[in-house]
Amino acid sequence: MYQRWNLLEVNVTRSRIKHLIYPLDTVLDESLGCAFWFASHCFQSTARVALIGSGADELFGGYTRYRNSFKRCLGNDLDHQLAVQNELEVDWQRISARNLARDDRVIADNGKTARSPFIEENFVKLIRSLEVYQKCCFAFPEGVGDKLLLRLYGYQIGLRDVVYLRKRAIQFGSRIASKMLPINLIIYSLSLLMLCLCHDISSTNKKFNR
Repeated sequence: MYQRWNLLEVNVTRSRIKHLIYPLDTVLDESLGCAFWFASHCFQSTARVALIGSGADELFGGYTRYRNSFKRCLGNDLDHQLAVQNELEVDWQRISARNLARDDRVIADNGKTARSPFIEENFVKLIRSLEVYQKCCFAFPEGVGDKLLLRLYGYQIGLRDVVYLRKRAIQFGSRIASKMLPINLIIYSLSLLMLCLCHDISSTNKKFNR
């Protein structure tokens, strides 16, 4: 059993990515920009829309800092919930400037429109009306308590293995960034190579065993 891949050479410079993420200019923004740029650059796809998961962490408590706020709180259960709620609110109020605008510009550079189902108006209104403990529970370990409501729904529709996976940031899951080295030490080649999963591979393309 093997997976078929198509090796595509892409000529994109680091300065191009930095231009797209501007005015954001942190190491994190650069690595996220690279990940989204390559994810939306599948050359054989005719799709004009790219679905992304922006908003899920901010709505359902996916970031580690929410768990840290819960742990640092020395009060009662209500105080713990309030501490997490305050962190969620801060991130939600800045999501458009901090995440959405950057991701939209990067994906649009490949001729696609970013769509984020988690920030649909009616969906957001419903989820934000819930109490913190109905969306996440940091008394449970990582991979369970964070984004708990989403995990329960995934389990219900049959995603039994996926729902126990720990959150992994896109820049690390895609290996754009390395936890072992600072991102500013990683050299972005003028000719970056992207492995793009394709459904139809011509007979002239090589087959790689995964």
